[in-house]
Amino acid sequence: MFRFAYLFLFFFTQSLSAQIIIAEHRHIHSDSSGIEGSISLNLSIQKTTKNLVSISNGGRLTYFWPKQRIMLFGQYSLVKGEGESFSNNGFAHLRYNKDLSEKIELEIFTQSQFNKLTRISQRWLNGIGARFRLTEYEDAQFHFGIAYMNEYEKIIDETDNLSANRLNSYFSFNLDPYDDVSYKSITYFQPRITNWSDFRVLNQNELTLVVNENIEVNIRFLIIHDSATPEGIPNLTYNLLNGLDYKF
Repeated sequence: MFRFAYLFLFFFTQSLSAQIIIAEHRHIHSDSSGIEGSISLNLSIQKTTKNLVSISNGGRLTYFWPKQRIMLFGQYSLVKGEGESFSNNGFAHLRYNKDLSEKIELEIFTQSQFNKLTRISQRWLNGIGARFRLTEYEDAQFHFGIAYMNEYEKIIDETDNLSANRLNSYFSFNLDPYDDVSYKSITYFQPRITNWSDFRVLNQNELTLVVNENIEVNIRFLIIHDSATPEGIPNLTYNLLNGLDYKF
């Protein structure tokens, strides 16, 4: 009954769109081969000075075989009210992982993203790096990762395109205290290689409650500090999202 007490959270969604997409929590480890995926949907209706409808949907598909994985996932969000669009953002992410040893993985990724709220017309990320497993416990896993990442960005209402080379480092941990409850956290540090005063710090926390073998309730909170945002965009942004995932 404990896990069902949280189902009401599905009907509450509040979101300020973040500028970076977190992919760390999408990993699968298996010695077999196969395909798995999930579909998520969030819907919120609010009445303030306007009638607002917030819709967020996404999906994930993973093909895995011994020591290797290919992951494709994405999300699209829209907030509308009385014929006006207030926020429009989405992303698509493709990632390849290969186990080099029991404790080290190779990671290669590419991502496309847009975000009307933070004035990002288009952002492309391409990177390669390594992920290190720090513990061997099944119910408490700690990881450290470091990678090189190239970033290309077009800002709304600006003619100049931006390009940067960044260091992408992170520390993460996954806790599974019960069969139907898990908690995950990850912190990123992403400085520009040629100018470390241009940096991002990101932290995401995720609580997952398993309803059955196909349905999960997720509560996610993401906070970002970006030292070099476009003009008019705050340095600190956050995202609180509660939703329902269907796994297959």
